[in-house]
Amino acid sequence: MLGVTEILPILLIIGVMLFLSEKKILKEAKTGDAFFKKLKEKELIDSKVNERFERIIDQFREIESLKSLKLNAYVLKERGVNAMILPSGHMFFTRDFIRFVAEEKFSDDEIAGVVAHEIAHLANGHAMRSAIRLIRMNRMHIIIFTFINLLNPIGRWKIKIMDHVTKIVSELVKFKYSRQEEFEADRYGTLFLSKTSFSNDGLIMALEKLQKIDSVQQIDYWMSTHPPTSDRITKLKHYVRQLALNSLPATTGWRDANKVFGK
Repeated sequence: MLGVTEILPILLIIGVMLFLSEKKILKEAKTGDAFFKKLKEKELIDSKVNERFERIIDQFREIESLKSLKLNAYVLKERGVNAMILPSGHMFFTRDFIRFVAEEKFSDDEIAGVVAHEIAHLANGHAMRSAIRLIRMNRMHIIIFTFINLLNPIGRWKIKIMDHVTKIVSELVKFKYSRQEEFEADRYGTLFLSKTSFSNDGLIMALEKLQKIDSVQQIDYWMSTHPPTSDRITKLKHYVRQLALNSLPATTGWRDANKVFGK
């Protein structure tokens, strides 16, 4: 067992490592490369999405204020009905989500509503903030576990860092956002929908269908990590009414959403 005199220098080194890693953390989060590479390494990426999804996403790619986002969509080998987006613009839909959409006969408007919500997380910086939190947590855990291993190099307390890193990969499909960020993504997603040929009610219709089915089947992730669906639907209906009242010109930027909907 190490004594106090040996532990203090180790703690100092840990502090320096955390400080020096901050710039790298920001870079990794901004590009999203670290997350995408981990998903590929673990062979969790199945394929590109089908033509129907690509056709829907194409309309969002044509929105002037979103052209710089470089949206690419993939199917993820992960259980649960879920969708997510990385700071890099890589968007993922789980196999169960694709199957669920087919079985429940989701309309293009409803799929577009979910897509718009995820894109809004990217456009508003939510995906970036979530990525930074996840990377920081990962780094902190590795450093702490390294420290524990130094204190107990052998024996039952030894922790295998790579086992932990593997577990972190599973967290990539569980980007968590705050309640405020979710409502914000609904608001901006509605504005994005208004700039396509899809219905402004697309996300509302998707949520109503998911809510109805969830009461029977317990939809896994896309519902469980969000605020109460009834609250979201109520607010979304308000957003759609505000859009109709404001009769927005096509040139209205997504950053003007607060002027349209209010805070």
